[in-house]
Amino acid sequence: MRVSCPWCGLRYRAAAIGAGSDESIADALVGRALSPYLDKTCDGLRMHNHALALQIAAYHTDVWLQPGIIDVIGNVSVPSMTATRQANIAAFTALGKRVWLSTMQPANASSNSWIDLAGQTPGAHDANRVSVNTDTRGGLVYTTAAGFFEFANLVEHALNDGDWKFDGTTFKYTGDGAHLTAFSVALTAGLFTLP
Repeated sequence: MRVSCPWCGLRYRAAAIGAGSDESIADALVGRALSPYLDKTCDGLRMHNHALALQIAAYHTDVWLQPGIIDVIGNVSVPSMTATRQANIAAFTALGKRVWLSTMQPANASSNSWIDLAGQTPGAHDANRVSVNTDTRGGLVYTTAAGFFEFANLVEHALNDGDWKFDGTTFKYTGDGAHLTAFSVALTAGLFTLP
């Protein structure tokens, strides 16, 4: 008899995990019907509750680790973020899970509600985000991950520039400079599709 996940009844193939201090991105993405992957994802995994994350993930075939932009804002060092991700990857691959990563969105400030580029000021520690994203894209640091999803490019003005996309509408892509709006979340539909 197949044992069901107590959190989702094993309705979902993958488990989504906020891999840093920030939980909101995983919450936002998993809380909406985005794609054949994420709308079939068991939510509720948090890396600050490692034991619970391992317990829930045991019921699923795949794990998606979304890094926390709050770690970047809080100036958590790149080596520290990398070590956390590597430890998480190792823990889940040891359980026989395929682990998927994704790149991080910008975190910045705006003097005019993100309606244009001129009003945006990249975050003080954006170099840390760029470094982690570069490592994720390069595949050299996280060699045991199954792959990654190019998340940042959907909402970042240009590769690694630290600014949000814009179209003259206030708060179109972000409402606070760090988190996604419903519009931005909708852009990710179809991105997180497992092979």
